[in-house]
Formats: sequence, structure tokens, C-alpha cells
Amino acid sequence: MTRRLLVLVFSLSVALLATTSAGAAPASITIESRSPELVEKDDGSWTTSLAFTNVTDGEIELSATATGCQPTLDKSAKLPPRERTKVTVTIPATCVIGESGFTFVIAARAADRVSVGTFDVTAGPKPEEDVDWSPLGAFFVTFAAALLLAIVVYLTWHVYDKQTHSPFERLQYLEDDWSFKDSWATNVTAAAALLTGIFGSAEVVTALLGEDADRAVALATVGVAIAAAFVAAGPIVLATLKRQGDVMVCGFLGALVFTMGGAAGELWVVYESGRKLDLGGWEDKLYLPVIGAAVLLVLYTVVTGYATLEAGTTPPPPDDGDFAHDIMRREVASDVRLPPPRRRRRSALL
Repeated sequence: MTRRLLVLVFSLSVALLATTSAGAAPASITIESRSPELVEKDDGSWTTSLAFTNVTDGEIELSATATGCQPTLDKSAKLPPRERTKVTVTIPATCVIGESGFTFVIAARAADRVSVGTFDVTAGPKPEEDVDWSPLGAFFVTFAAALLLAIVVYLTWHVYDKQTHSPFERLQYLEDDWSFKDSWATNVTAAAALLTGIFGSAEVVTALLGEDADRAVALATVGVAIAAAFVAAGPIVLATLKRQGDVMVCGFLGALVFTMGGAAGELWVVYESGRKLDLGGWEDKLYLPVIGAAVLLVLYTVVTGYATLEAGTTPPPPDDGDFAHDIMRREVASDVRLPPPRRRRRSALL
């Protein structure tokens, strides 16, 4: 009885060990994803990419089947041993792609035609990603920065200029042909346009950079439109804050804030749009031209803003010196001494 019991226990142990070893055996082939993305081609067909790893010492061949349709595999359907291989699956245009995608089966066989695994795969169209509009919030930051810069320009001018000034002072000595649009809006927005030109045509960008550029183009287009609205508000502020037909200091500074805030915001939005594109590594270096354009923008604002305030409040020099110089030149040329002008006595009534 004891001998029979020992034989039964030994048999059960051997069976249990064999079952455990079979369950722990590694798979001959693995797949990375069973839900890949479908990409539509110009001829109406679809393609998707699968990645397999052959962990055996022999070659494994793949085949694809589907209900009512026959997908095809590329030449990499034969997986070399001990390697990871990408396989492209092509789905003909005659196949029906449902809302949930397209389901097919990948069968793997060894060299002796023995099955080593099957994989149910459901490939779906690439989901449309929403445009990230958060970079547009930069306009609030750039507007505040432009306001701070305008205050710094005014305080510097107020402290270092010999005259006493007020925010409501008239810039009455500006030249008659002075125009805020010509001397400011055009020049300031030119700095921002250094990075905006490539977004002038959505079709061109899509052709060069692919369909993924659509979201970047949408963001850049909206950013440029908002910047244009800021720049257009500058002359309106300038025309509103006038006194006796002349531009006031506060009006000029307000127009400066709107124009520079819009231009700087456009720079940032275009930069954020470019970073989302695949530019062969250059997308990581776009900050260099952005910094250069921003520095030019700040320098132009400070220098020309100070000069405009100075020119608008400084009366022109009298013309007496030019008249006397002209008389002296005529005397030397003709060698004729003109009698000195007779001094008129000022009446007490005057």
C-alpha cells in the first residue's frame, strides 16, 4: 500500500512539473500593439505598421486574413530570428473601414509550417487631435510687458529731460508728415513678421510638412489675426487721446503698448506653432531667431519711443541764425559792407 502511494505521488508530481514548465515557456513571437493607426493613401487604400519580435532561432513567416477582404504584407513579413521587425500591412480601397476600424488576423508559422501564434488586430484611423489654443494667452503677458516698458520709457524721459513733462502734454512739435502707422506700426510688426512668412499659405505648409502641420497653421493663423487686431487698435487709441488736434503723450504711449504687445504676442504664438512641426531638428532651435527678433523689438521701442517724445515736446530752433548767416555770406561774396541796421527804440506802450 505504501509503495503504491509513493508511485502515485511521484506520477502526480511529474505531471504537475510538466504542466508548469509548459505554461512558463516563453512565446515564440510577440507583437507590440494590437490597435495600430491607419493611414489613408492617395489611391484610397490604407496602411498600418506592426512591430514583431521573433525570439526563436528560426525564421517566422507572417500572413494576414480578414473577412470579405484580403490585406497584404510587405517583404518584411518574414521575421529573422532574434530580431525586432516592422511589418507594413496594406488594406485595399475595396475594404470597408468601419467606425471602430478594420479587424484582421495575423498568423505566424515557423519554417516547418507549424503555427507559432495568431494575433487579432484592429487598426483604426488616427484620431484627430484638438488644437492647443493655450499659447494665445501670451497676448495678455506681452500686453502687460509692453505697458511696463512704456512706463519705463516715460519715466526715463521725464527724469533725464531738462523740461518738465506731463502724460497729458501735447506732442505739438512733431513734423507735419509724421504718421504713427508709417513710423511705428509698420516697423514694429516687421520684427514679428520675421517668423510669420512661412504661415502665409496653409496649402504650402501642408505640402511641405505633411498633414500634421494643420494644427500648427491654425494656431499661427489665429495668432496673426489677433496681433493684427492689437496693431489696428494703436492708431485708434492715438486718435482718441488728442488735444487741440495734437497727439498727447498718453495717447502715443497707449498706441505704443497695443502695437508692441501685438507684435510680441505674434512672435510667441508663431514660435509655439513652429515647435510642433517636424523641421528636421530645427524646431528645437527656433528660440534663436525669436530671441533676436524680440531684442530688436525692445530696442526699437525704447530708442524711437524716447526720440518721438523728445521731438514732439522740443520747439524747433529759431531761424535768426540762418538769416544772419545768409547776409554774411552775401557780404563776403560781393565784398560790399552793408550799413548796420538801425536800432528801433521800443516804445513804452509796447
